[in-house]
Amino acid sequence: MSRKHFQAGLSCFQAGKYEEALTHLNKATENGTQAHYLIYDTRAAVYSKLGQTKEAIKDAKKTIEVAPDRWQGYARAARLFLQIKKTDASLTMVSMALERLKEAEAERRASLLTLKEEIEKSQEKREMLRRRFTDHTVKLPIELFAEIARMLSQEDHTTVIPLSQVSKTWRDVILGLPYLWDVLLLTRRRPRQKTKLWLERSKGKIRELSIRESTLTTPHWSGDGLEILKWEHLRVLKVQKWDVGSFLLSIGKLHSLKNLEHIEINSVPSSYSFPFGKQSVFHEEHEIQLKNLTMVSTTLTGDNFPRRMTTLTNLTLQYFNTTGALGTLLQANSALGKLSLTNIMCEDINSDATFDLPCLTHLELKGHYPRFIYSLNMPNLITLKIENPPTYLNPTQLMRTLIQNGSSQLSELGLRSCHFDATILISLLRKTKALTALEVTNTAGEALAILDVLADSTILDSKYPDLDDPTPYDGVLCPHLTHVNLSRCPDVQTGPLVRLIKSRLPPQTDPAQASEVVSEPAQILKLVVDECPKIDSTWLPWLREKVPSVSCVFMKRNTKFRA
Repeated sequence: MSRKHFQAGLSCFQAGKYEEALTHLNKATENGTQAHYLIYDTRAAVYSKLGQTKEAIKDAKKTIEVAPDRWQGYARAARLFLQIKKTDASLTMVSMALERLKEAEAERRASLLTLKEEIEKSQEKREMLRRRFTDHTVKLPIELFAEIARMLSQEDHTTVIPLSQVSKTWRDVILGLPYLWDVLLLTRRRPRQKTKLWLERSKGKIRELSIRESTLTTPHWSGDGLEILKWEHLRVLKVQKWDVGSFLLSIGKLHSLKNLEHIEINSVPSSYSFPFGKQSVFHEEHEIQLKNLTMVSTTLTGDNFPRRMTTLTNLTLQYFNTTGALGTLLQANSALGKLSLTNIMCEDINSDATFDLPCLTHLELKGHYPRFIYSLNMPNLITLKIENPPTYLNPTQLMRTLIQNGSSQLSELGLRSCHFDATILISLLRKTKALTALEVTNTAGEALAILDVLADSTILDSKYPDLDDPTPYDGVLCPHLTHVNLSRCPDVQTGPLVRLIKSRLPPQTDPAQASEVVSEPAQILKLVVDECPKIDSTWLPWLREKVPSVSCVFMKRNTKFRA
């Protein structure tokens, strides 16, 4: 009876009638005696075709139990285990099947060897996939990973967000390090929720607090959540238009900012003069540690400036009104390294008074600035930029001061939209052999004279006999000059420009004389001559060949040409 049903089931299986085959094979196992191993093996194949893998594995196991010395059950199990991606078990089964093959069954052996090779390839693929998605940083010491995260967050404080989303391990570590969350930037995007979250993760120890103007557009926001911030830990405070002084006064924390090192204030209420004046954060008993101060659109009387502030290294004032205390402040901060003034309305101190800023390396002046700047002694000045001063503040006087006091360290000079005496500038250039960048832009009638002497310093003594220093000049003017910007200067011409480039090209040296050390001027690396109408465009290919970076945008009424 079982043989009859087995043959019928086998025929149906070969014909693709799997449901009918399963019915016959089930009847073949119901005769009450031990079924033949081929019946279980065939039924396992049927179950596999029907997608019933679990039942197929059970029949493969029964095949092995009935005929442990036959290869069929092991081979079937190997294929089924491969199907469900259990490659280790599949490899074991196919190896056991190969051990049970007879030597004469060469064709079957080849089939099983092919199956074994397929299993091994699947194993390799799974191993590569596992390695690709394995979090190897779990082996990294937490202290080392924390240091890496700290270095990244110092460069960009927003780095902690993507880092915390890489893996659960990373997230747990990063959320557990308060110093990675010590920079709080508030904008119009959910300031209340962000404040609460950052204060929780930083344990209230915020190092840098920035409040953008857009935060004030949040309905009914008035510093919500900042009451619990540990203000004494704050080192950097940047505020736009928010009345932070009144807020600190209301929570009794006005004098908790004693450790501030950096303040940027933009458009605070002028009646309070925060962080000085009536809302001064600097208590008389506390030592002022402020190093960087930026104030924009602010009015400050002389009485409101702190008398004990002597630690500033960077001072930036923009659209700033004061009544004479600025000079006193500069005198008190001899360690000042950078000074930037934009449209300063200030009562001048005695213009004849002089004082030193020996550490000042960067001076930037835009628009109005106090006349006493002419009296500064800046022996270590490296960068000087002047832009659009009023007529009565002709920078010629400042250049005279630099000539008299010495300017040997000056390496970058920028004059934008300035009226000045070209003769005095040329005299200054004689003193600045370290100059690497020169910008004279949006100026009429002065650039050509400067270009001439840069191209040929031999004309200095003959063409400019009235220079402050009548000593004959030896060598190339500004020998280290590499960057030149003469944009929007209508008197700039092609001839002097070409001579300038040629005079600073590397010489064609003879290999036999290569060992001789000769001091040559530096090659011009960047040239900007935008909106200079007298530039001959036919020379631009030559200029681009000789200078690595050239910008020449020539604009007329109806045309726009960019070379």
